[in-house]
Amino acid sequence: MKENNLKDTLQNIKEVLENEVKGILNLKDNLERQEENILKFIKETLTLEGKLVFSGVGKSGIIGRKLASTFSSLGIPSIFLHPTEAAHGDLGVLQKKDIFVSISHSGETKELLFILPIVKKIAKKVVSITSKPGNSLSKLSDINLYTFVESEACHLGLAPTTSSTVTLAFGDALAVTISKLKNFKKENFHIFHPSGSLGLKLLKVKDLMKEGKAIPKVYLDTSMIEVIKEMSQKKLGCALVFDKSENLRGIITDGDLRRFLEKKKDIYSSTAKDAMTKNPKTIFYLDSIKEALDKMENYKITVLPVVDENKRVVGIIHIHHILGVN
Repeated sequence: MKENNLKDTLQNIKEVLENEVKGILNLKDNLERQEENILKFIKETLTLEGKLVFSGVGKSGIIGRKLASTFSSLGIPSIFLHPTEAAHGDLGVLQKKDIFVSISHSGETKELLFILPIVKKIAKKVVSITSKPGNSLSKLSDINLYTFVESEACHLGLAPTTSSTVTLAFGDALAVTISKLKNFKKENFHIFHPSGSLGLKLLKVKDLMKEGKAIPKVYLDTSMIEVIKEMSQKKLGCALVFDKSENLRGIITDGDLRRFLEKKKDIYSSTAKDAMTKNPKTIFYLDSIKEALDKMENYKITVLPVVDENKRVVGIIHIHHILGVN
């Protein structure tokens, strides 16, 4: 690619981005024009006993799916319902306590217009998100929200680009605002995101650790026969070794046990202190699950004793406990 062509290409990208940014800023500048309807939608959603049901076709449908996911993850029950599927039986998921949200740039999507008369008989409220007033969907809806997008960033002016971006941003803004008004916190958020990196960062070690009688516990002078029994019963592949003052002194893992036997040690006359690894790595009970996993990976271990502010053992966490939610 020639340098001049490359510069033209980069300029085209900048122009598209500027068009989409202008679309979002234009919506921001026009919020006051629809303040009453925005507040109505927020109030209805805050007191919602059912769920939000988003619907749309094509790119609007994709945005609807994303918004349903975003609202749900922020504590607002939501689903996506494709209008074509709705017309063939799936409308049964819509209940009297639900709010139906139709998304269409033109407001003339025939699939939505076909099912809306039936939807109005079922749903608590019907909401439309379109580009401007006066369209068919808005005339059939209880609450109308507008993006005020006049043109697309596409060079042909055809492909949904600015319109879909602005609708997504508008929906995100509404979801975050409603979630904030509901006093939705990090503690609530991780309940809806137990898997993946979000869950690992938000979950605390205390949320997944085993505690009390589930901790495989022996003492320095516990016979190795009893150590093996404890390891077998607790099924964590290890035993934590304490002194009489309940201080953690060591750990015996399956690997420690194998190495102990390889040295031809007399298992019948030996005690826990003979086979243990001293000063085992630990994890603080308020640390994140991600921190626990990182420590396990760094030290190539699969289990960590969990301690409190006083370095006292309050639990134990195994990599299997973490992988169970990841």
